[in-house]
Amino acid sequence: MLGFFIETLIFFLKNVFFCNFASTKNLTSKKLTMITYSFNKKTKIVEYLIEGENTIKEFTDYLFALSKEKDFPEVLKIFSNGEKGCFAKNINPEDMYKIAEAIKELLKKHKRVYTAFIISTAMETALAELYKDFSKAKNYYFEVFYTKEAAINWLNSF
Repeated sequence: MLGFFIETLIFFLKNVFFCNFASTKNLTSKKLTMITYSFNKKTKIVEYLIEGENTIKEFTDYLFALSKEKDFPEVLKIFSNGEKGCFAKNINPEDMYKIAEAIKELLKKHKRVYTAFIISTAMETALAELYKDFSKAKNYYFEVFYTKEAAINWLNSF
């Protein structure tokens, strides 16, 4: 039943919203794919940047890469900035399970993981909210924000 709901919602969202870079500065019309992250030793926050149109595989690869990092704290805080990018354009219901598996790997190394997202499209916001209901991990928390300041404040509250 949940699978049907996810498929229906994704179909609807794909036909209403899409990655729209018309108002995004510094992006050209050609496909630009880039996901990068770094650990800020001062704030103890992983800063993750999404630029251009990315795939779910690139997103899950990033999560798997994080799970292999050896020097991150047990309580991991992630600031995910997707203001200049997107990944939801070609998402399908199977991708929700792929993301869940990648997060399970990450949670094997960390007591808790907090992720603050800034997302560029309405579709991704809706999918993030759907994933929040879908995910059953008790030690993985995430919220969607509209500003970096609000996202960082939330992360710093833990």
